[in-house]
Amino acid sequence: MNSRNPTTVTLAGILAAGLASADIPISVQYDATYSLPEYRGFPCSGDGAEPLGNVCPKAGDVATADCR
Repeated sequence: MNSRNPTTVTLAGILAAGLASADIPISVQYDATYSLPEYRGFPCSGDGAEPLGNVCPKAGDVATADCR
């Protein structure tokens, strides 16, 4: 019989979930490109009263490319 430590199984699941998530590059006009975690939601894009997404870089997010 194979006995597994519940802590080990839980930790393995957390690590696997972390590795499966991806960062989404978001380019901000006249600013920089930021890499935001996928779990924050669909990135902001479009214009008008109802843009396609509502997740935008926030104060404290670090630019990953094209910093101006």
